[in-house]
Amino acid sequence: MGNTIDYVGKNNEKRFSEEAFNEIDNLVLSQASYLQLEYIPGFNRELTFRDIAACEDTRVTGLGILEKDNRKLLAKLVESKRFAQMRLTNYVTDTNPELEKQFSATTYLLDDGTAYIAFRGTDSTLVGWKEDFNLCYAAPVHAQTAALEYLQHAANRLDCPLRVGGHSKGGNLAVYASAHSPMDIQSRIMAVYCNDGPGMDEDTFASEGNQRIQQKIHSFVPQSSIIGMLLLHPENYTVVNSSGFSIMQHNPFYWQVEDNHFIVIDQLRRGSQYMDTLIKNWLRSVDEQERMVFINTFYSLLAATKAETLGQLAEGALKNGPAVLAAVSSIDDKTRKIILQVFSALLNAAIKSYSK
Repeated sequence: MGNTIDYVGKNNEKRFSEEAFNEIDNLVLSQASYLQLEYIPGFNRELTFRDIAACEDTRVTGLGILEKDNRKLLAKLVESKRFAQMRLTNYVTDTNPELEKQFSATTYLLDDGTAYIAFRGTDSTLVGWKEDFNLCYAAPVHAQTAALEYLQHAANRLDCPLRVGGHSKGGNLAVYASAHSPMDIQSRIMAVYCNDGPGMDEDTFASEGNQRIQQKIHSFVPQSSIIGMLLLHPENYTVVNSSGFSIMQHNPFYWQVEDNHFIVIDQLRRGSQYMDTLIKNWLRSVDEQERMVFINTFYSLLAATKAETLGQLAEGALKNGPAVLAAVSSIDDKTRKIILQVFSALLNAAIKSYSK
């Protein structure tokens, strides 16, 4: 038993042409999409994991709590015959605070003649998390539109079967882009992997395109999933055993692996089931306008601190207090009334969820 780092270390001899792509390979490549290739000179050419590891700029392994594990994973990838010579191409990254957009994607070319298109999940930037919140009222968000364009562009450039996936918001982008792609591209998609990604908006969930690819979607959530229970999602997800606590189960490095598959359990923990019911009840009880006002106001309070990342927000928690209080005092009466209505709806949803 171990995690993705252990998997890469133990499965380093067989290439994809010798042993078929599996669900752990999916998570490995989804996590590798968090590597910041823009810090590599000439990053817009084809790269290998050895090229990435040779980069002297330490920012390539990312920032925040995953940086250390990303570095360990990269070291194992370089040593692995299965992954070391894999070609990475068409890397794109675009974070735009004004548009509230955070998007990145990478295409991996495998030696079995297939490609894996990975969409990066939410990074440590506040704008990235704001775009996640926008899914509650503003779908499609900019990252979803970019994901669809990226998938179609990649499919047109490649002449091979495709797999599509991602972790966190990246999983949502993978499903969204696959569901909205034309039938000729959908027919080339072998599988869609959603690793604890938020669900879909109502229109996408009910669309014909989404129904056509349902049988190709592989959805994985940890036993105490919170992120993966957001919005609408298929009920046939696989529950993965995770060694993390609470929200930290979202961290893919805590997901438990044995051989070439996840260690699975029968069902979500009761707390996660409660959260699923709570979110659904809340979304039914408030309209899109109320969701928008609540989310934008909450984000404006965070923006008042001048922090750009979650790390900066945490580091300046004490000194940020006056700025947040000042922002709260400036909220107009109409907005304050909506916020109170939303909190009231959230409380009522919690009571209903608890009673169930």
